[in-house]
Amino acid sequence: MNLEIWPGDWGLPSIDSNCLEVLTYLKMCGAEAELTAANNPLRSPSGHFPVLRHEEAVIGSLDDIILHLKRQNYNPDYALSARQCADSLAFSNLLRDRLEPALWLCWWVDAKNSTELTRKWYASHLRFPLNFYYPSVWEEAARRRLAAVCDFDATPEAVEAYVCRRADECFSSLSEQLGDRHWFLGGSAPTSLDARVFGLLAPLLRAPLPSHRLQGLLKGYPNLVTFVGRVQQKFFVKERDEYEARQKDRRSGEGGGSRADNSADDAEFPHKRRNQVLAGLVAAVVMLTFALTNGIVKIETQDQSEYDMSEMDAD
Repeated sequence: MNLEIWPGDWGLPSIDSNCLEVLTYLKMCGAEAELTAANNPLRSPSGHFPVLRHEEAVIGSLDDIILHLKRQNYNPDYALSARQCADSLAFSNLLRDRLEPALWLCWWVDAKNSTELTRKWYASHLRFPLNFYYPSVWEEAARRRLAAVCDFDATPEAVEAYVCRRADECFSSLSEQLGDRHWFLGGSAPTSLDARVFGLLAPLLRAPLPSHRLQGLLKGYPNLVTFVGRVQQKFFVKERDEYEARQKDRRSGEGGGSRADNSADDAEFPHKRRNQVLAGLVAAVVMLTFALTNGIVKIETQDQSEYDMSEMDAD
């Protein structure tokens, strides 16, 4: 099996919730999969990641990937009772209805987060020139989704208050369900519900969000914060430790550390300066075209006959 995912950051193997859920699910089941850090959505049948390639199957939907893995006998829920299965479904619906809209707001609609973190991160990881297209598409999609669950006439402040209140209610329900146990459905082993919760909460908790209202609400539930750390410790401790080591080196390093970071950036993006210049030229052409077509800039021409007459008059 090959799993294409968005790259990781902030101590996580992927910054994307769906990718992180599938990775956690695979770890829980002990399934082996080759991981590919992806940066070209055109390779995905859905335009999103993760994408699972197994034998002749190419699967680009989260739910379909989980279903395919279960058909391959990778199922951490096989020992659950009927009551536990019902609880798992109920909490999955709660996450979709109450938490996901708040995450759309947090990552893409909040102007500060979108400009200073989300769009910048994806622009630096997407291939040129896709990095100038997809972030805007995803931001607009998030706005449409949010509008579908909120009042169209509500102010941005009212929308934020509404979705954050519902997200906080979701956090409260999750915290109550978890209690002082290790996993949400009890027992000695995690389930698919734990993978889903971790996939949604971990990026929110670990990302350096400039606007952190939703993150602050999550941090108000210590057992949920501990749960995220527990899953990281169990399945992704290598990624966490490597990130913390890099952060420590960045804080302590001075001249040599800065040169090393610059060399790493040059190795990862060898044509960064070229892309910046091309991007500037493209932007200039687009703005000039817009200005001409909308009459902002006009180019006046003089008829040749009028020009000749003016010369004769001058003579």
